[in-house]
Amino acid sequence: MSNARNQKGHSLRKYMTRRSFREGFEDYVTGRSPRFDDYPKGEQWSYERGRHFAAAHPTLRRYKHGNAISNEAFRLMSNSLYQKEII
Repeated sequence: MSNARNQKGHSLRKYMTRRSFREGFEDYVTGRSPRFDDYPKGEQWSYERGRHFAAAHPTLRRYKHGNAISNEAFRLMSNSLYQKEII
């Protein structure tokens, strides 16, 4: 069971490293207008989830430390997905 959990965690961390997710997060935090059309169809959801993540956690200004996803950001994103705050 721990393997399944670790694999899920790894996948979520990898998802959160996508450029489109990062830019969605940063655009929301900085107040920039949405740029959905700047991304290919498959990346638009990632961009939108980055924006939703920033909106759901307004006190979180950075979710990465260097190239790694912070444990706090990972926990917040996991909980947001589990509680369906972000779909």
